[in-house]
Amino acid sequence: MANEKEYTGRQRALRILFSIVESPYFYTIKRLAEKYEVDESSIKRDFEAFKTAGFDIDYDERFRYALSAEKKYENLKSVLIFSKKEEDTLNEALRLLGADNRDVEKLRIKMGRIYDVSKMHSTFDKNFLTKMDKLEKAKLEKKTVILKDYHSTSSSSVKNRHIEVFHISAEEDIVHAYDLDANDIRHFRISRIPKLEITPTPWTNIKRHNIVATDPFRIQDDKQLKVHLQLKVGAYNELLERFPLTRTFLKEVSTDNDDDGVLYDLECRVNHRFYGLTNFILGYHHNIVAILEPDSLVDHIRNEAQKLLEQKF
Repeated sequence: MANEKEYTGRQRALRILFSIVESPYFYTIKRLAEKYEVDESSIKRDFEAFKTAGFDIDYDERFRYALSAEKKYENLKSVLIFSKKEEDTLNEALRLLGADNRDVEKLRIKMGRIYDVSKMHSTFDKNFLTKMDKLEKAKLEKKTVILKDYHSTSSSSVKNRHIEVFHISAEEDIVHAYDLDANDIRHFRISRIPKLEITPTPWTNIKRHNIVATDPFRIQDDKQLKVHLQLKVGAYNELLERFPLTRTFLKEVSTDNDDDGVLYDLECRVNHRFYGLTNFILGYHHNIVAILEPDSLVDHIRNEAQKLLEQKF
């Protein structure tokens, strides 16, 4: 990964702005200077530039910085959210830098996720930032959190969840936490949290905190498998709307047959039980040209389709 000092002043400023939005009241000027390997005067100049641009920079009693909660964030969206045209231009520039460069590939993936933040229930609105601030505070103070009436897709339930938050990813709209009731690691959608409460109870399971890999369908699983599908435009559109993190792994492919129209390849690693992907394939099978790999996914879809045929409605 490139050293932070290798970024230009403008790139550094954008990364600093994103950092204090994603982790409000966490970074001091000294910590930011150490992170980006510049002197503190450079960070102060960046902050002055933010203020000139109309951002209201706030800090707490320990001089940790954030954007003021009273400020609207429409300007922030225009700075941090790429348009499709801008994303395509940046992708082409990154491609020219070196298609085989792993650092470039990581940056391309992250850029795709930032582009899709706008689809993730307005990540930069005040309500989202308020939740982020509370979650970050609970993590820093190592206090448990109660998610009030959390809507879970996997268990089809609405109930309170008592958790220890140890990792937060705004760009993926995900909180990594230890669920005290399930006694296991769970992922929670930040945008799906109606209300949360920080309790005075300290963490008791810190040794069990472990960041588990998340696939583009937002399913946590350390046992991931590579899948390769070919899609028609209809499936491509639905996939982007329902699972925007898949954007990074989709590419247009050329075909010899003009009757096929435009086709797209989806190549990525997903959870080994194929959660999320299964429902998508079954629901939009008429717009899926082929499952190219793995064979286990083909067998799985056949079994699920057979179960569906045998089900009594």
